[in-house]
Amino acid sequence: MYSTVASLVAAAKHQLNDETNGAERFSPADLTRYAMEGQLEILKLLPHLRVSRFTITLNTGGSLNSHEQRIPDSCDFLLDVAYVSGQLGREVPVQRGDYSLFRSYVGVDAKPLSFSGQNSQFTVPRRWYYDPSNPEVFYLEPYTIQASTIVLTCTLKPSSMVAQDINPEIVSRSNTLLDYVMMRAYEVDTESATSLERQKLHRAQFYQAIQAEYDASASINSKYHLGRKGDKGGDPRR
Repeated sequence: MYSTVASLVAAAKHQLNDETNGAERFSPADLTRYAMEGQLEILKLLPHLRVSRFTITLNTGGSLNSHEQRIPDSCDFLLDVAYVSGQLGREVPVQRGDYSLFRSYVGVDAKPLSFSGQNSQFTVPRRWYYDPSNPEVFYLEPYTIQASTIVLTCTLKPSSMVAQDINPEIVSRSNTLLDYVMMRAYEVDTESATSLERQKLHRAQFYQAIQAEYDASASINSKYHLGRKGDKGGDPRR
């Protein structure tokens, strides 16, 4: 297991038998770039590594357009919404509603209707609506909400999680990341039969490890491992 890009690059150079100073086939800069690419690939294929939570301040405008609640810039996709109940002293999940139904009841510049009753009866959100084709905003019902603490659960954009070193979420998967670096290195010389075979080997090992974790995560999230119906997983590259 490797906790830094430098240690990962050193391991790659050792496996590539490329440690002779002045006669290197692969520069540290190239191998570092492969490591960055590999982290992005892992984060794209394993979205459960990107789940994060944010507390936001509500916009309290009076029309549909001014009532758009903004999602943090680093979020890629909104998964869940909750509010903090002062009375209960805990987070309370908000039910997701049908966005197409929400739009059918709301005019472009009209105030959103409350499907639960008169807006004045409620001070906490009852439902939230989200249009995946416009992932930067979401809507709450009713629109006159006094609950000030809203907690969003979303997946982060992969690019927001990759810096100059190995992301903490990937450290435990750094052997898989090394397979990606080795795969990319051997791609440089695929005219060599040996390099081509090694490239194929590391590619298979990388995607098999990703597939195994993806399936395990999908099984747990769907509770299929408890004998309940649900998504048994699939190819993360789809």
